[in-house]
Amino acid sequence: MAPFGVQVSIVEPGFFRTPVTNLESLENTLKACWARLPPSTQAQYGEAFLASCE
Repeated sequence: MAPFGVQVSIVEPGFFRTPVTNLESLENTLKACWARLPPSTQAQYGEAFLASCE
């Protein structure tokens, strides 16, 4: 990106305990997001997609 004059900074949690590094928290968030999707969207992706994300 530098040739285009864009400076990029990446902030990663590393080895600090954050919700991003907590697998259980991520799985719960994924399931909560899935539950809020309309049934038609869930049908488009399918249960196999959800299972592949866990």
